[in-house]
Amino acid sequence: MNVVTQSVPGAPHGPADDRERRQAMIAEAAYFRAQRRGFQAGHALEDWLAAEAEVNSVVAGGEVPVDPYLPRFLIGPDR
Repeated sequence: MNVVTQSVPGAPHGPADDRERRQAMIAEAAYFRAQRRGFQAGHALEDWLAAEAEVNSVVAGGEVPVDPYLPRFLIGPDR
């Protein structure tokens, strides 16, 4: 699996940056889940937890199910 990442030369990088990047990835994945469902109320926690599991899988090097609605950074350019 190829995960699309982008680094900026000279930019600070450390644990706090990793946490912020991970939170942003989870938020974006959760947004796309909600969007796919038409933003129906009452599913925010479900969306967040599912998105968190997807991001954790990517970060751990695991496979993510092929889903055309997932953000490109989760599924990579070759999927």
